[in-house]
Formats: sequence, C-alpha cells, structure tokens
Amino acid sequence: MAEISERVFRELVLKTLDAALDEDYWPELMRSLAAASGGMGALIAGCSLTEPSKGLLIPGGLDADISQLFVDRYQDNPWTRATIGMRPEDGAVDIASRVDRGTIRVTAFHADVLAPQSIDTMVGMNLPLGAGFDTGGVSVAFNGGSDEAPRTSVALLNLLAPYLRRAIRINLMLRQARR
Repeated sequence: MAEISERVFRELVLKTLDAALDEDYWPELMRSLAAASGGMGALIAGCSLTEPSKGLLIPGGLDADISQLFVDRYQDNPWTRATIGMRPEDGAVDIASRVDRGTIRVTAFHADVLAPQSIDTMVGMNLPLGAGFDTGGVSVAFNGGSDEAPRTSVALLNLLAPYLRRAIRINLMLRQARR
C-alpha cells in the first residue's frame, strides 16, 4: 500500500479544519483527498431515499452536472443501499466489496452517472450529516487499475475520520447558529 506522507496528511487536516469553518472549502478538500489517495475525484454526499429533494452532494474533481443528476435521480441505487446501516466507526470500505460490479453495471445509475465519468468503484465512509439523511459521508472515486489506490484511500479516510466528523459537526452547528 502506498504511504501517505506526514506533510500530505497535515495538509489534509488543515483543509478539513478550513472546511469546518467555511463550507466553501469542501470541494478543495475533496480534490486534495482524491489526489492524496490516487482517486479521480471525491465527494461529500447526503442521501435521502424518502425525500430526494433534501439530497446533498459536494463534488471535488468530479463532473458537477452529473453530480446534480445523481442528486436529482439516483440517490436510491445499489451503492447507496449498501451503505445504509454502516456506522462511522465501521470505517471506510471499498464499495466493490459490498456490491457486485456486474449488479451495478446493468443499472441506469451506472449508465448515466458512473460510466460517463469512468468510475469503477468508490471508497466511502459514512459520517453523521444530520437529520433527514438515510446515509451519507465522504467517498473517493476510482476508475479501475490496481487495488492499491482504493486500499490507500481506505487507510487515509480512516486516519482523517475524527477530523471529518468534527468538521461536519461544526458545519452543522454554524448553520444552526446562523438560523
């Protein structure tokens, strides 16, 4: 597995702290997270299967129009369903270990969202995003190749987890205070 340098980890922690205080920093954090773990992009998402209009997706390095299509039409998909019930303390997982690639490739979600971006798998970690979401968290997208990059991403997300949890909690508190 590729090593993440202490310098890169510190930079990611600092960007996470920036995102905690200002939501506008999340896309840059997602791009940096993807770059550090060999991914093609990353995102923070909140999915509501009963009220899709409440869906949330903040991409970094992924197509913004396709990301919106995900929010509008494809929150309920096999990958999302596979993450429901995962707890933050379960850590990050490669979604390919939870959903067979053949199952996902025959879906409209694959045809409209994954294939146009050449996304083969994602590594994700559930994080508490507040009321109204069935599942959500941070994910890094990969377009095939070796399994080393997803393994690096799992390790990196697990190291960043306490910082990401706190950043999200701070965002939610600041949003509540502004109201």
